[in-house]
Amino acid sequence: MLSTLISCGTFQTSFEVQSAMPEREFTEVPGYVIAENAILLGYTVSELQVSPGGELDLELHWELDEAPVYPYTVAIRLVGARGAPPVWQHSDPSIRWTEGYQVTHHQLRFPSQIDPGNYGVEVWLQHPETGVREPVVAPDGPVVDRVVPLMTLRVTDESPQDETPRAAPDIVPLSTSVFTATNTTK
Repeated sequence: MLSTLISCGTFQTSFEVQSAMPEREFTEVPGYVIAENAILLGYTVSELQVSPGGELDLELHWELDEAPVYPYTVAIRLVGARGAPPVWQHSDPSIRWTEGYQVTHHQLRFPSQIDPGNYGVEVWLQHPETGVREPVVAPDGPVVDRVVPLMTLRVTDESPQDETPRAAPDIVPLSTSVFTATNTTK
């Protein structure tokens, strides 16, 4: 926030300038640009540990230079070890994209038959009609599989523990899921 006092003869005024992006705490995702103008700034997550059949809330924080031409679908998936088959995936077509800062809210429900273990959470945008993933550019260049590694989620039969989110290492592809989402524009 910037406060300034301007003096013009006998007329004085003061004003404050606030950032377009409200101050919210979230885990940053460094420099991923999706579909040429959507910047994934970061995420907040209710838990980093979930039981099979459990739920968690995920918010994705975005900055868009302009409203996209297409109403892109947000897709989220869980991946295991490299080369392993997908364990969970879903696409949400209900997002109404606008220019500027935006938070998308996702309530993720996981299948009861998911095996305990550590899974990478990945996100991407896809074309609503073709299902084709939109290009992703990381700080070091284009991402070949067009996904953003978000975090590591632990699936366990134990009750969730309070942990700090950490970035996911190298991750792999997935399929099938249950997922609901809502959208909030700020």
